[in-house]
Amino acid sequence: MGDEEKRGTKQMRQQLNVTCTIDVDVPAVFFCSKCHKPFCEECIGRETASKTLCLHCAVVKESQEEESQRASIFSMVKEKKSFLLKLIVVIASLGILFNLYTLYGDMQESNQDEPFEMEISPQINGIADCRANLELIAKEAHSYRKILERPPSSMDELSSMLGDKAGIKDPVSSKPYILRSNDRGEVSVQCPSPEDHGVAGIVATPGKPAQVIYGGGR
Repeated sequence: MGDEEKRGTKQMRQQLNVTCTIDVDVPAVFFCSKCHKPFCEECIGRETASKTLCLHCAVVKESQEEESQRASIFSMVKEKKSFLLKLIVVIASLGILFNLYTLYGDMQESNQDEPFEMEISPQINGIADCRANLELIAKEAHSYRKILERPPSSMDELSSMLGDKAGIKDPVSSKPYILRSNDRGEVSVQCPSPEDHGVAGIVATPGKPAQVIYGGGR
């Protein structure tokens, strides 16, 4: 508001029978529409056709509007991330089904007897399910670190963000997955009982397929 506009506003306002809350020696000319305290002309922080706010309430109002805008942007980002995660789940599921189909075809051609096929199939399914869970957890842990600027300290802390997107326990042993982070804040997720899958380890890091470690470190 320019000097001419301020002078015109001062002429139109009537002085009240109280003094300004801030400038105690100056007569007040308006009551703040938010805090309802009296203020002088110089203490106008924000004015519309229907409301006049003091300097303090105007700052609070602007802060609330900025927070609302940030919340709206965060909500949009979260919706897009949720869509991408669902898409990743679908792609991962298709990849798992294709691998299982390929493994099943190889087993059918290998002249192995029926009892051995019945024994190996649950193991393959367990490894596939465990890998899918680990990859999703690693992805969510990476997103958690980007948003909060620190890695999650435990699976319990991360589980509230995961919801039903991935199991937080190994499907074979029902033991919780192990979440680890190094000094640089890089996160990895490990299977708690790889021996139940017949391997030495299953580990996932964000952005990479889960790695199955067989006996002898291969």
